[in-house]
Amino acid sequence: MPEWGPAEEEFVDAACLQRYLRARGKDVGKASAMLKHTLEWRREFGVDKLRLSDYDSFLAEGWIYLLGNDDAGHSVMMLRKRASRLEDDRQENFLGFLVLTLESSIRMMKHGQETWTWLLDMSNYDSRNSPRFDFTVRVLQLVANHYPERLNKVFIVDAPTLFWVLFKALCPFLDPVTKAKVEFVQANDELLLSLGWPQ
Repeated sequence: MPEWGPAEEEFVDAACLQRYLRARGKDVGKASAMLKHTLEWRREFGVDKLRLSDYDSFLAEGWIYLLGNDDAGHSVMMLRKRASRLEDDRQENFLGFLVLTLESSIRMMKHGQETWTWLLDMSNYDSRNSPRFDFTVRVLQLVANHYPERLNKVFIVDAPTLFWVLFKALCPFLDPVTKAKVEFVQANDELLLSLGWPQ
């Protein structure tokens, strides 16, 4: 791997090292390998070169956006299942948009928080707009491998029965600790309203 530059130096602070150690059960060798993989991925993906102007279509369609912070300082991110399926030729662009949003969400965290809360609106989910299974797994792996110990909670909102089937199929790909942070709720849940869920 090439020498670290300013971007890597900024990324690898003490809190980052602690997150990677926790993610690998305090095994220094495994944590080091995981972090090295992330640094290589960030450079290859061009994380520091992502620009919001490259994702105008996703912004206009409202796929993902930031709602601000909860009372504890966690950043709150809304992901909405759109009525149309994400076309195959837009998947790479979507990944860039997701990563840019994740990076922005990290910068928004307050009061020393290191984690985010996700609200997933699944009210439009059906068999016609369900993403390809392999792409869903790819998204999960990206977040798990390169943003370890960043999740506070995931609220899956108004999920139809079909989504439960997909979730069960995805469970083998989820870390048990991550799975325990997932909660299925309805849109009228008072906690969601307190997090900025649109009424």
